[in-house]
Amino acid sequence: MHHAAVVVSRNFPTSRRFPSLKSFYRSHAHPRASTNAPPALPSWITLHSGTWTPPNPAYKERIIKGMDKGFGANLGVNLVGCGPGWLELGFLSTERTSQPSGYVHGGAISALHDIANGKATYTLAPSSKVVLTVELKLNILRPTPCAGPRTLTLCRSQLVKPGRNIVVSRADCVYFKIRPREGTAASDGRREKEEEAMMREWDWDLFSDLVARTNTNSEEATVAVKELEEKYGVHMSGGILASTSLSTCMLVDGRETWANE
Repeated sequence: MHHAAVVVSRNFPTSRRFPSLKSFYRSHAHPRASTNAPPALPSWITLHSGTWTPPNPAYKERIIKGMDKGFGANLGVNLVGCGPGWLELGFLSTERTSQPSGYVHGGAISALHDIANGKATYTLAPSSKVVLTVELKLNILRPTPCAGPRTLTLCRSQLVKPGRNIVVSRADCVYFKIRPREGTAASDGRREKEEEAMMREWDWDLFSDLVARTNTNSEEATVAVKELEEKYGVHMSGGILASTSLSTCMLVDGRETWANE
């Protein structure tokens, strides 16, 4: 997937810098019944051409190496792509990340946002700095289902205000429900192995494009859905904006514990 240089646009509504929470929740938490795919991102978050120069040219290698370590690796988070000022993570929820009511646990959702915002900050962090979260504001707009069909989530983080020591970023999670086609039922053990294999081979570039198109080109999105369904033998539905967060991270002197490995 090819990404142009990315900067968060300042094209906010003219009436106010940010839309009111009331209007935001009305437009995203309760979409019209006739709308099958709510906007993947709020309409006032747009991208425009521009550049940020990463102080660490090897930022991507640093992020990739860090994805194999710690809590993110245990959670099963996958790096989809990244660039100066932005990052995308993929996540397949299973019973291991669920709560008793059958939805993805809030702790897993919070961790996904925290990891995405932190890793996005690393795209503009000097090699001599490490990133620590000092504040995370999370709004869960709707529960992410976990029981029954599995759920694929794409979490996008974009830097809003990159400073010398403090960086503010925003992340949004969009999910799709996936289920095996009829006649492909399997035991729990076999199904878990199939899911793990699918995650290793999943076409995250195509999935990311699908999420981006859900609110811009429904015909292209339909083609992408069919391609993914054929490739993996599943049914997909959704395209739901489930949660959004605003994070503040601090850059401090230091290095990762695995830096000398």
